[in-house]
Amino acid sequence: MCSTRDARIARLGEAIDELATTLRTTPAGEAGLSEVASRLAGLWEMLAELDPAVAKRLRGYSADSP
Repeated sequence: MCSTRDARIARLGEAIDELATTLRTTPAGEAGLSEVASRLAGLWEMLAELDPAVAKRLRGYSADSP
């Protein structure tokens, strides 16, 4: 876990860049949907740690939401 807010924001940016690079450089179909979904979920978790208001709203984005 990063100790400062700035470091956590920097790590979130790096994780987004890493995912973008993977999707740009991986041949179509080879970046598995489950891997991408897992990495996106990790990004949301990082964002929720930075902003508790986001964490509260995330519950409304689940597949079970009306």
